[in-house]
Amino acid sequence: MYKPFPKPKEPQPRVEHEEKPLPVTAIVDGNVEVNEASSTRKTKRRESKSKAAKPRRIPSKKTSRTKLRVETKKETSARGKQNINEVEESEESEDAVNVLTYTVPLRQPHQLKCCVFCDEKSKNGEYITCAFRGCSQKMHGDCAENFICSEYTPRQAQLLFCADGPICPAHFCFHCYEERKKNASRFGELIDCEKCVRTFHLTCLPAGAKISSTPGKRKTFVCHHHIEKEPPIKDHMRLKVCTECDELCTARSASSKRNGNTRMECKRCTNVFHLKCSFQEVKGLKPGEYDNDLCSYCLQGSIIVSNQRVLAFCPFSYLGLPTGNYPGEAVALSDIPPGVANLLGGNLGKVGYIPIKWEWKDCDKPFFNLIPASRVQRMSLSSEMNLSPNIPFLEEVMSAKKKFAAPTCPLDNEAMSKTISIVTENVYMKGLGRIQETEEIEEFECGCKPDEEGIKCNTDQCMNRVVKYECPKTCDEAEGVFCANRAMQRNETSAKHELKLAGNGKGFGIFATGTIKPLEYIFEYAGEVIDKEELEKRQERIRALRANDEWTYLMGLAKGCSVDARFKGGLARYVNHSCDPNSKVETINVPTRYPNSTKITYEPKLKVQAVKEITAGEEITFRYELKKTVGLALDTCRCGAKKCAGKIGKKREKDTNENERFDGDVEDEEEEDEQEDEKENKKKTKKNVSGTRKKNRIKRRPSFSAPPSSAKRRK
Repeated sequence: MYKPFPKPKEPQPRVEHEEKPLPVTAIVDGNVEVNEASSTRKTKRRESKSKAAKPRRIPSKKTSRTKLRVETKKETSARGKQNINEVEESEESEDAVNVLTYTVPLRQPHQLKCCVFCDEKSKNGEYITCAFRGCSQKMHGDCAENFICSEYTPRQAQLLFCADGPICPAHFCFHCYEERKKNASRFGELIDCEKCVRTFHLTCLPAGAKISSTPGKRKTFVCHHHIEKEPPIKDHMRLKVCTECDELCTARSASSKRNGNTRMECKRCTNVFHLKCSFQEVKGLKPGEYDNDLCSYCLQGSIIVSNQRVLAFCPFSYLGLPTGNYPGEAVALSDIPPGVANLLGGNLGKVGYIPIKWEWKDCDKPFFNLIPASRVQRMSLSSEMNLSPNIPFLEEVMSAKKKFAAPTCPLDNEAMSKTISIVTENVYMKGLGRIQETEEIEEFECGCKPDEEGIKCNTDQCMNRVVKYECPKTCDEAEGVFCANRAMQRNETSAKHELKLAGNGKGFGIFATGTIKPLEYIFEYAGEVIDKEELEKRQERIRALRANDEWTYLMGLAKGCSVDARFKGGLARYVNHSCDPNSKVETINVPTRYPNSTKITYEPKLKVQAVKEITAGEEITFRYELKKTVGLALDTCRCGAKKCAGKIGKKREKDTNENERFDGDVEDEEEEDEQEDEKENKKKTKKNVSGTRKKNRIKRRPSFSAPPSSAKRRK
């Protein structure tokens, strides 16, 4: 269950730059701290000479790499006295460099008796234990705060599991975590690597890896990162583009003095990169083991999984094409035809070799080859420059760019739903009083007359319905009269709906089991009611988590409070977004108690009601009305409507950043929301309320009686 974490005591220093990187937040001694380290793929930044004395920010460009930090003056000075003085940046631009990363920790025989990250026993016996239930793995406090490898940090994993302390890497799939499918990494069977402390899903194992199973023990394997003898790599096997900045790498300089654009060649694989793009400080390697000659993929143990589109070096000519780097697909051992497996040689299933199915055009049958893992790289948008020249099917290969992302294990929706507490009404956070206002009952007498069937208050002619209030119980006390504006008081939740998988990558959804009429009350959007301070903490958690499968369930309520259905919520939390919705969410003020015969107490709630007829089998949807917020992005819309916008929500007026996943700063977001809500309320009131008497009655409503025309789901 989610446990609120404290707000930082002091704000972190802000540094001007073109694109703000995403910090990773940790909970340390009751405070939120932002520990920032460098990213493996850097984003270029231009600074004038007048700004050169300011702390240097290392922004992130790669989507699944490490966190960031701000160098101190002392660190900058010390780094300048080391090998970084060999990097001379051009006068036109000053490019930041990657500063820090850790290597993958190796697994030790005495694993549970020492720190999982540094393999050193504490002299004074002080350790931190992994906060995962039942895990006894130890780690040093400093290691828990500073360790970072690829996307993983112990403190970030703590946010993922909503734990009380850091989480060791034995409880999630490292590949899914690295690809930012972090909720998906939590569930399913995990298989340990025998050589390092990482674990993987069965479907996320390195392509070509062989599983070892011992009765009574967990399944294990050895990833290709631990090959004992690397096959030789020659110059003609090398790629042409820097793996970090996607720019063309020139030949190694003949001069003995290297500069930032010097071409560096990874000594373990075919990758090349600029010296300015390499890590300048690496933890976990002995002196002499690293001299800016290892790419980020080899340092952090990134893997190639089955069914992943790759760029591999073909050692022979085929179909009249010369040897070189060609597109292919990595395959698992189980997917190789039996007749082909016998022809691939004795290295099949050994550590360091990946079966490749080549993407030859006009080939009558699939063609397989066993390639050393050091000669197999990921496909990217810049792979066109790495491919061998004169490939006749180049355009066809690059047109499939959407498939370049590494496959991951799909999110287990059933397991994820078990982490949610279902509630039927709002639950207020500890220390927050209920949002209530007590007024005279006579102020809310609408004066509506019943129709021939005895039904009243069922149209916009009802004063209370127009200003988003439910009528008091005195409205239909007369015999034979039924007030249609008291659905939430009577708890008239529609039973004509069910929860099931929606398909198309949307997870669960709510579907109608019978016909739901327009304006019919469906259910309440219930969850935890939180204040503005807690809202900022939960938004910060989503930013710090950096997960592509973590969504927001926040909706504005009243008086600066919001409803969060992420960890506690009703069935309405499963309603999916649509650009052409059939229902809407409104803030309605509902009578909750009557202190005496003349008084009434109102409380704001979120009401989901149909806006048009919903037939049986149709999915119930509403528009999320998301606004892109700092550090959070607009998710891809999968509603399938004819006029689908492609994205869920819209950018703010002041937001000019083009990054769709992690964006830049947008100031005065709350003020902008309030101004828009005020405009909507004035427009709605002017349209529906006429007459001086009615306008005066609106002014006498309680202070929270002017909610937005539709509740907005906060991003």
